[in-house]
Amino acid sequence: MKVQTVCLVFAVATLLLSGTRFVSASVSSVNFMGAFYKGNDSFYGSSVIAYKAGSNVTVAVSAYNDYYYGYATTNITAVKIWFDWGVNYTSSEVSMSKRFSLVQYQSHVFLITLQLPTNVSNMVTHSYTVFVEHVYGLNGSVGVFNTWTYSGRDFAVYSSDQSDAQDLYVQLTTLGVLPPTGYSYYWPPVANFPYMPFVSSEARMLWSQARNEGTAGSASYARGDFAGAKSNYQTALGMIDQSFAAESETGKDYEGGFAGLMRGVGNAFNRSGDSVLILAIGIGVGAALFGVGILVYGLAKLRMARTPKSPT
Repeated sequence: MKVQTVCLVFAVATLLLSGTRFVSASVSSVNFMGAFYKGNDSFYGSSVIAYKAGSNVTVAVSAYNDYYYGYATTNITAVKIWFDWGVNYTSSEVSMSKRFSLVQYQSHVFLITLQLPTNVSNMVTHSYTVFVEHVYGLNGSVGVFNTWTYSGRDFAVYSSDQSDAQDLYVQLTTLGVLPPTGYSYYWPPVANFPYMPFVSSEARMLWSQARNEGTAGSASYARGDFAGAKSNYQTALGMIDQSFAAESETGKDYEGGFAGLMRGVGNAFNRSGDSVLILAIGIGVGAALFGVGILVYGLAKLRMARTPKSPT
């Protein structure tokens, strides 16, 4: 019995020691650089990394070597990414004849560049696997071959209408007209109200209509009607521009009213009696209303100056 126990302990210890050379070292992270969109997508019902069909992609792959037994130096011989449409793309930085020596406790980022095909489906997200192939031999010897991997299922390839719709949607969420996908509470706070704190009733009406149009666009996008969503979003952005223009006109009226008010103040000093008190009260009320109006007027002018026109 004692002999069997000693043999078992020896076997386990040998297994652990021989296996330590293959643990821990790995692909520590993968970054899809320059993606058209990263975030929640209501059509797929999940978070995605999205590019336009036919666009260029750069994938940054970080490999980390923390082997602590045996072959401390690992020689990278290939860095690849495979997509479920059946194509491998390989980094030009390394090969079997151009190895990169990754010493113990060192990481290195390798780049893979590729161009997406134009015939990949945008109806589903795609899976991918990153491979980092390496050998433990030094110099010209081959040594022990191994591969680290990293996989994901969140890669999306957008069509033209889909990418345009997503871009317009992001603009509407930035303005606070629509909430970001998947959020119940969101910023800016104005998005939690039916319209901006406009003074102009026309501006408030246009803002509310824009929100309804944007909501219809989001429903179309979730159904996969990307052309319809794009049209809805363009209409909503047009209404937002109109609402700010209407508020800007109201602001001009406030400016004229304030000028008249100041002229009245000057005339008041030439009079006496209760009329001065009445004018003073009028000035206080008018100035308060003017302060609100001029604030919103300033926001309107800022929006008109900075917001690009909707794509046609």
